[in-house]
Amino acid sequence: MNHNVKNYPIAKLIADFDGTVTQKDTISSLVLTAAEHRNDQDDFLERWEQLVQWYVSQQESNVGKWLSAPMPEKHLIDFLKSFNPIEQESLLRVTRHKFLFGLTKHDLQQLGRNVLKRKGVANVLKELQASTVEIEILSANWSRTLIQSAMGELCDQVWTNSLVFDDFNKSTGEIRQNVTSAQDKLSFFERYRSKVGKTLYIGDSITDFLAILSADIGVLIGNNHVARQVIDFFEIPTVSVTKKQKYNPEIHQSGIILLVDSWSDLEDFLRSK
Repeated sequence: MNHNVKNYPIAKLIADFDGTVTQKDTISSLVLTAAEHRNDQDDFLERWEQLVQWYVSQQESNVGKWLSAPMPEKHLIDFLKSFNPIEQESLLRVTRHKFLFGLTKHDLQQLGRNVLKRKGVANVLKELQASTVEIEILSANWSRTLIQSAMGELCDQVWTNSLVFDDFNKSTGEIRQNVTSAQDKLSFFERYRSKVGKTLYIGDSITDFLAILSADIGVLIGNNHVARQVIDFFEIPTVSVTKKQKYNPEIHQSGIILLVDSWSDLEDFLRSK
């Protein structure tokens, strides 16, 4: 048994990145850095703001349409699939307008080094690694290089999307897509979950729900308003680790969401006797 995870020993932890490991989303930072390479910065940033507003309005509209209706015969997975066209159109517009054009790997590495992580992340991950727990990141972020730079030695593997570079090592503005939906995350999670022990998945948004519910121990961190609304609407069972509610993963192997406010809460949960 791993000495640092006395309560619920795990063999692998797979975590989302933006909003889970980080204090805030890093996508806008990519675009703001790309803007520094342009002569038309004002127009460029105005177009980006228009895309952000379109994306937010589409997301909010879709959530409202689903959650304002009576409980449908369709299930959570249908709700999550309904976001896929929005994500694909968003990525198409990002590529078409070349919002990521000109970024260098040095830019991405620098951004990664400056990423602010949630309090307690490094401590928890280091302790788990000392207990031979594998740490992997599974993210819909657009830059593998950024995540690798941000995580350093705190993780063993990163599963995400990546930018396409030209012969001069500058981004063409295209994104090599691997993880763009909740279904993609579930597929990667099922493929790479531990084959020898329990796997814990931690995320902060509805895109993480399928992986969370499939995990041996599935954790939702923070207080994402939409995520909490969806939990209530679909009547997904939860246990609040922060509120010290009792939970026995030997009985509830999957299909339940553990709620935590912080990485410190998760650490206490895993280490307590």
